[in-house]
Amino acid sequence: MSGVGRAVACLTAVAALAAGCNGDDDEQPPEPAPPASSDEDRALWPPPDAATSDPLQAARSFVEDYIGVQDPPLSDFLESEYGGTGTVAVHGRGEDGRRLNALVSKLSLQQLDSGDWVVTVAASPQANVTAPGPLGEVTSPVRIEGRGRGFEGNVVLELREQYSVEPLAQQPVTAGSGERLKPFSTELTFDAEDAGVGAIVVKTGSGIAVADGFAAFPVRLTGD
Repeated sequence: MSGVGRAVACLTAVAALAAGCNGDDDEQPPEPAPPASSDEDRALWPPPDAATSDPLQAARSFVEDYIGVQDPPLSDFLESEYGGTGTVAVHGRGEDGRRLNALVSKLSLQQLDSGDWVVTVAASPQANVTAPGPLGEVTSPVRIEGRGRGFEGNVVLELREQYSVEPLAQQPVTAGSGERLKPFSTELTFDAEDAGVGAIVVKTGSGIAVADGFAAFPVRLTGD
């Protein structure tokens, strides 16, 4: 991927995460793409010991192993015109097992120099974090603000270390329960010794264990 292509992709990512969406089921989230930084800092999943050269496999592992949603209906991998990046759409599944048209999240993937693919951003029409920004430096406690909607207004905010499925901190908040996104905010406290690359993960739906919608992006964890 050329330097120009990477620059365009990076600018697209920041706009996607900042713009949000109004929460209508038939509206697509902004097209995600990797935020600006090194390949290693951008990676959310999979970890190096589970690396794969198949972008669709990386996407499925992210949804199942990182987010915790089993057997997700995924679109085909759509590679960008620049190459080296692309997206996979994640749809909902009805109670009868049918794939729904409703979009749960859209994953942005990047190909590393090794040829392996990693998920770098997950953007959802059901949740939009406005602060902190992607790859922003966060100290403890970090205030997370945004807008979202979920079953009975349930939204769960998590702060994780890079590649970790267990949160450093986790807090349920209440947002919208109807068609429109409603504001949420909370503070998450983490050990200042856990410095390095991390991630903010948002799950919407019927509780911590079930995600009807989800978003994720990397941040930098710093000490005081």
